[in-house]
Amino acid sequence: MFNDGISPLIVTILMAQSLFFAGWVVASVGILWAILRRARSGGDAIPGTGAQVSAVQSYMRDPETRFRRWVWLGLTFGLLGIAFGFGVLIRSV
Repeated sequence: MFNDGISPLIVTILMAQSLFFAGWVVASVGILWAILRRARSGGDAIPGTGAQVSAVQSYMRDPETRFRRWVWLGLTFGLLGIAFGFGVLIRSV
């Protein structure tokens, strides 16, 4: 069933999963940081929660941030795929 060493395939999958997760965290923090920065910079024009809503709406319309959102989405699906593949691999061993 199990051999004495760790399979190179398992090590490779775990390494890929770690890299995908690190990229996902960096992309998530970047997206949230940009929303926060816009909310703080545009907060004087609109009082209350309207400033936050305006900041999020302007952020979502910004074409420059579309790339970040697609990267985040791709990394999310990549993580799910790797986790599923790893689960299948472990069940088959």
